[in-house]
Amino acid sequence: MNNIKLKKTLYEDLLYKNNDYLFNSLGIDNFNKPTSPLRHYYKFIEKFHKKIKGDLFEFGVFNGRSLLATSLLLKKIKSKKKIYAFDNFKGFTSFHSNDNLNKFNKNHKIYKQHLLIKKCLNLNTKKLKINNRNISTSGIFKSSSYTNLRKKINYLNLDNIIIVKGNFEKTVLKFFKSYKKPIFSANMDCDLYLPYKLILPIIFDKLQKNGYIHIDEYFSLKFPGCKIAVDEYCNEKGIKISKNKTFLWEFDRYFLKK
Repeated sequence: MNNIKLKKTLYEDLLYKNNDYLFNSLGIDNFNKPTSPLRHYYKFIEKFHKKIKGDLFEFGVFNGRSLLATSLLLKKIKSKKKIYAFDNFKGFTSFHSNDNLNKFNKNHKIYKQHLLIKKCLNLNTKKLKINNRNISTSGIFKSSSYTNLRKKINYLNLDNIIIVKGNFEKTVLKFFKSYKKPIFSANMDCDLYLPYKLILPIIFDKLQKNGYIHIDEYFSLKFPGCKIAVDEYCNEKGIKISKNKTFLWEFDRYFLKK
């Protein structure tokens, strides 16, 4: 089978068949899977892509697991929407005091679960001290590869992705000085306090009515900064955050709608 036929077969299998092994081989989230952590986000896109104007945004790309899945989903439903993806592809460069694990104090909603995950990590990794640099299985996300991601995008001909490369504090502010279009939805997966503090007000302000923002780490057992930043903004604006329905064994997922 020549390369052109192979690419066509792969593309069609990803779009129209629930071949989990192909998604896993490529490091892409299977948007067809009913247990995907982002299934509510995908369902929103599929249901409302014709009804609500605007493009999609993703903040925190890492190796493109959710970005590529969203791009393929848009292809499957024949949507002309674009995805603007922001990341520095270097991992965490700094931490705010609100990212320190001591912010999971006894008054925090998930304090006990956080202590439990720390204990499990200590037992599993034999690390003497768990901190915000090693509590994630991906560390500080330095293993991200822009080159590998670009290879996948090119191979699958995903022309609906626009990558904005660089640190959020520079790229986001510069980008939105000239970007005047409305926003359909956003996937926020940037882990730390300052990115959420910077980006959420901008995105929510430009979000279309009934638009959707997936807040990935709001219930994180490892990164307290997201919840702190989101709560500060929601309390200031009188906005209520909502929880998606989850399985008993599943990590809680939250979202904002306008």
